[in-house]
Amino acid sequence: MTETTMIDFDQLVETLRDHLDLSGDAVSHALMSLDGDRLATLTRNLDPDELVRMLEVAGIEANELPQDDLTSVFETLAEAVSEVLDEEGGRKPSAPDGRP
Repeated sequence: MTETTMIDFDQLVETLRDHLDLSGDAVSHALMSLDGDRLATLTRNLDPDELVRMLEVAGIEANELPQDDLTSVFETLAEAVSEVLDEEGGRKPSAPDGRP
């Protein structure tokens, strides 16, 4: 049985705000602009630190990222996580030992 842990939205906003050096409102607005499925994919399958690591790997460090670009980045990450979950049979993409 796969355990699903939901990220606290405020914790996610705070972590991303600190990492991206953006206002909390900008991060919150970008996340809330995602459709429900994409937001759920991010909040159910990643913790904030995992999301930050994914942003770092993608080279997203700029603190001047336009709002629309930030939303697009989150959409792209959600799609990537969904694809990995489909390929891995529902396991979290960050579980190196195969545990959900």
